[in-house]
Amino acid sequence: MKPKVLARITKYGGVDYHRVSRPMMHLADQGEIELRFIYEEDDKKAMVNKGDLEWATHFIYARYPNVAIPDPMFISFIKKFDLKLIVDADDWWELPDWHASKENYEKGFKDVILNNLKLADEVWTTNETLKGYILEHNTNVHVIPNSIAHKDPQWSHPKQKHLKVDGKKVFDKRVRFGYLGAQHHIEDLKWSKINLLDKLGFCTGDLGEGQDYGAVINAKYRLSSMNPHEYGQLYSVFDVSLVPLMPSKFAECKSNLKLLEAGFSKTAVIATNTPPYGEFADCVSYIEPGNDFNPVIDLMTKRRAREMGKALNEAVQEYTMDNINPLRLERLLVH
Repeated sequence: MKPKVLARITKYGGVDYHRVSRPMMHLADQGEIELRFIYEEDDKKAMVNKGDLEWATHFIYARYPNVAIPDPMFISFIKKFDLKLIVDADDWWELPDWHASKENYEKGFKDVILNNLKLADEVWTTNETLKGYILEHNTNVHVIPNSIAHKDPQWSHPKQKHLKVDGKKVFDKRVRFGYLGAQHHIEDLKWSKINLLDKLGFCTGDLGEGQDYGAVINAKYRLSSMNPHEYGQLYSVFDVSLVPLMPSKFAECKSNLKLLEAGFSKTAVIATNTPPYGEFADCVSYIEPGNDFNPVIDLMTKRRAREMGKALNEAVQEYTMDNINPLRLERLLVH
């Protein structure tokens, strides 16, 4: 019998997209599972009806089902039905002091996450380091690395030769450098001391107060934020992706997703040589922690960027969703 998966997601959440919705859609498209979604927005209660729970063999969500619901009450309700409860955890709950969400986590989010991990029948996570921390709370933990649905249109956009930003043409043939990141990475950028003042620089915009990445690294152009199913096309704007990351236990629990995204879009990478980014030594320019990004940026050429992007594309092929998703299916078939 096919697994019947009921997945809780937010429509525009990056974590939900990469860890739950896109992988489950991939399995459903292949005819391996039956799939239903319940959607949650702005921390409002997700509408879960009894019929869906009676239908499902598995209930899956990322990190926590709903911060607006006391999770023990919600999960005890779910557990009344004959289904397996799977939590996907992609981040450590012990945030560094500089993290903008530190206070919220200490006031309750961390407890919500830990309760969910303890109450889950099974936990999926991204790497062995984070698995080690989760094992302190749940012994049924399985590593399923991040992956890319590489046939999706967002990953097949060629590099833009005639560039437009905010409707204006950019007549500049220099190497294009870019930084794409969600919220709460401003400290990584400050620490890196990247300076694109005399370069053709791009970065994520629209991230809210106190999150002006462009001002930190002196990137001239801001790129409009896009939804998770389309933002991959932003890599077509630049030749080199900058991936700074302050070394820490928190950072070690993250995944290599930024390198995978760059690889599948044939974009060169300059990254901090720290877990989880250190596995592509032959095709990534690594900066040792504490060293300056800028000399490597200064030496980059268009030709070198193309060569590195092609090499990284070849190196990341093991992380296609076609290759990784059988791990999920294997776990779903154990009921």
